[in-house]
Amino acid sequence: MMDPITVKELPPQSVLNNIKKEFATSQNVASQLVVKINSFGDFNMDGIRILERFHHLKRLRAEVSFEKKWIKTVLKKNSFEEEVTHALLDRWNLESSYLASYGNYRITSQELSLLCGERYLSDEILNFLGHKFCERANNEHQACLNILLPSFLSSGNIINSVVSKICVSHDMASVVQMFLPVHMQNECHWGLAIFSVRECKVFFDDGYHYPVPEELKRNATDIINIIYQTTSNDNFHPSKWCQIERFKVPMPDQPSSSRRTTTSCGSCGVAVICSIRDICIGVTNEFTWSYKDTPRLRAELILEVLDLFT
Repeated sequence: MMDPITVKELPPQSVLNNIKKEFATSQNVASQLVVKINSFGDFNMDGIRILERFHHLKRLRAEVSFEKKWIKTVLKKNSFEEEVTHALLDRWNLESSYLASYGNYRITSQELSLLCGERYLSDEILNFLGHKFCERANNEHQACLNILLPSFLSSGNIINSVVSKICVSHDMASVVQMFLPVHMQNECHWGLAIFSVRECKVFFDDGYHYPVPEELKRNATDIINIIYQTTSNDNFHPSKWCQIERFKVPMPDQPSSSRRTTTSCGSCGVAVICSIRDICIGVTNEFTWSYKDTPRLRAELILEVLDLFT
């Protein structure tokens, strides 16, 4: 049996993936399974797991190397460069502790790393920062004017208890607008829906200005229905609410990934977060950002997560 610790070269990840599939469908006891990998030797299930961990460490080393260079470029000797780099290196922490928490949302080093480069942002990052910007604006106005609806409500089946809990924990009579990050599954893309309570309308847009997703149309109606059933607030009476409309001021156009440059093509989530931030503070005539600003914006959002932004 080959000791995986002694290998000088790793078998391709695709080979290990195929072996795991074979082990999963085998009728034999897992501890007794042995597989021969040409030019590498014989390995049991534990050996395959160790080889996979080596691949994970290799990928992580490459990711962290890229992130350190990216941080050095975008922060340009900012006084917080060392703290941000240390936070990203926290992925070596096997206890998986959180770097930051806000409301019900938790950010690990792995989540934080998605703000580097042109990586696609996760639900947790969007919900964390969206909720934080809403709460900050509410605190400044000393009123519950803005609510962040968690992104998972934009698709799939609406969970009644989640919407009902939001109603119970907020003064719905004072709410002016609700923000819902929209995960467009078929496009692997983020958009934003805004429920305007004053106008009884839902507005939607994204950087590619795609058609309004059918799931959003259905779920937006369900959300309004649940809020009305829970609160009996006439502002949310379903008969008052119209069909979803486009933003009055469109989001900036997002660069296409099909172009030669990849700058900003993966920053749809950044656009959603920055739109929430702008609208929460009353900027509605034009957005304060564009996609060419996304390296700086991503760096600012990292500082925001870590409570370093001033």
